[in-house]
Amino acid sequence: MIDAVRMLGESKQVIGADVTGEYSPIEVENRLMHAMALKIHPKMPDPSAEGLRRNEDTNMALVEAIGF
Repeated sequence: MIDAVRMLGESKQVIGADVTGEYSPIEVENRLMHAMALKIHPKMPDPSAEGLRRNEDTNMALVEAIGF
């Protein structure tokens, strides 16, 4: 994946990018919206410190590969 992103960054002028897919806890104050979020939000355990570090390393590698 990193090589493919690097090739894209080298062959095209990338003007923006968004790395998505990170898990975030529900932080909604409105009770109705909070209830709806609980229904649709995936049930996942909190990430470990190692998982967070690996995710950050991957994000930074992607940013570097894009050429930002």
